[in-house]
Amino acid sequence: MSAICREWRIQRYNLLPLLALVAGGFVLGRLFALVIGLISHESGWIPLGVIFAGFGLIAVFFSLSMQFTLGLNHAILMSRTRKAFLIGNYPIGALTLLLGMALTLLLGWLEYITAPAADPQLLDLFGRIAAVVLHPLFLIGFPVGGIIIADFVGALAARFGGRALWVLWGLWMLFAVVFPRLIDASAGRDTLFTRAIHALGMLFGRLSLAMLSVIGLLFLAAALIATIKITSQKRAEA
Repeated sequence: MSAICREWRIQRYNLLPLLALVAGGFVLGRLFALVIGLISHESGWIPLGVIFAGFGLIAVFFSLSMQFTLGLNHAILMSRTRKAFLIGNYPIGALTLLLGMALTLLLGWLEYITAPAADPQLLDLFGRIAAVVLHPLFLIGFPVGGIIIADFVGALAARFGGRALWVLWGLWMLFAVVFPRLIDASAGRDTLFTRAIHALGMLFGRLSLAMLSVIGLLFLAAALIATIKITSQKRAEA
């Protein structure tokens, strides 16, 4: 408990600035929606506020990763044990993600109830997403799983420096930009790439929710073990 209290005393000053990333994203999204509405002269609802708040929550995730990298080095320099640092860091990080998610949901709800008009299909999609996000398993799994992954990224940065961040950025671009464009370009064609995508789709389509949950838990366990191992080998850098 003392390790958690000590980490809270260190990180509490970062809480409001991190939550400000979510709130700032929401305000920026609403401003964009207002400008789009004025230019297009349409009164329809555009949920850019909650979308940009989600981007702010992603920024919180990466900020926690960087806090882990810096905090670990500082803890070692201050002669704190790595075990005490980890014990204190995980609960505080999970709390930060939980508060960030709660703020995002609150802002999304405010945007929803103040919407002047909306496409019924958009409202239906919004409701389905809200049903998933408000599920108890998600409310628990997001902050817990999120901080495990965030600290894993921070541990990689602590161990390999900027090289790890460049590799992670390259993987993100590969899956977020390159693969979707390849899928669009290969649509309707019988290629090795489309066959592989179809096979993967069939594979994951046959997996039950329980199996997907087990795979996710195994991945989180591997990330946690790797973080602990990297942390145990980390040396202080002045």
